[in-house]
Amino acid sequence: MSTQSYYLTALEPETNRAMPHLALSVNCAGITDEKFAFSNSKSRLDYYFLYMQTGKLYTENGVLLPGDLIIFEPNYHFSYESQEPTSYLWVHFTGYESEKILEENSLAPLTVMHIGVDENIKEYFEKLFLEFIINDEKSEEMRICFLKQILILSGRRNREDPSNRLPLKSISYINRHYTRNISIEQLADMEEMSLTAYRMLFKRHTGLSPLQYINSRRLSAACTLLIQSRNSIAEISAQLGFSDPYYFSRFFKKQIGISPKQYQKKQQSTSTD
Repeated sequence: MSTQSYYLTALEPETNRAMPHLALSVNCAGITDEKFAFSNSKSRLDYYFLYMQTGKLYTENGVLLPGDLIIFEPNYHFSYESQEPTSYLWVHFTGYESEKILEENSLAPLTVMHIGVDENIKEYFEKLFLEFIINDEKSEEMRICFLKQILILSGRRNREDPSNRLPLKSISYINRHYTRNISIEQLADMEEMSLTAYRMLFKRHTGLSPLQYINSRRLSAACTLLIQSRNSIAEISAQLGFSDPYYFSRFFKKQIGISPKQYQKKQQSTSTD
């Protein structure tokens, strides 16, 4: 998405407001996507939730990287700058329940929190933007609903212990792309973890190392192809991502106990009996 801003009125200054008589209210929201160096410095009457997507943002509170968020309090003079292409999602909100909902979701203002780039949070931002466009009698209620979802999901991600969470993103990637050349470093990066921590986490949840898991998926597919396909062993080996058919044959025999050719003949003879 390119830079887009959504306001309650056409007059931007009117969105910088405190609404102490309301429980919760969304003043404005948007996405900032800057290709060149930029900076911002001001204070506002409301809360400012900033969620990094790409690039790097320098603030007085710390450096923000992709997946980081920070919440500036009302009347706090914030400043930040970037020297590279950078994008972030943002929303300004106010109301007497603002402080309470932040506390309930373990979201501490003026603290850089790393929650990862979460697609669900991004989707709720897009729904929030849409309600500014619709702007009917129910839109404010919907905007508050989506703001709460953003804060709840952010809090949940912030409370997660990286050493215990299931590495769903990398497991899903393996299951879709096990025929490709997958590096363990690539998988660790997907989970935003060090290589050592990722290997330990993966084995804790699956009982296998990442490489063993990849090979188990290839082995399962190999057995199916050897039974159903008329392709040669070399062709099947290539289909599964093995560059060397002799290595594939050795790997298969070590795991199954017989060579791919023997396995194929045995399964074919069994099916014709």
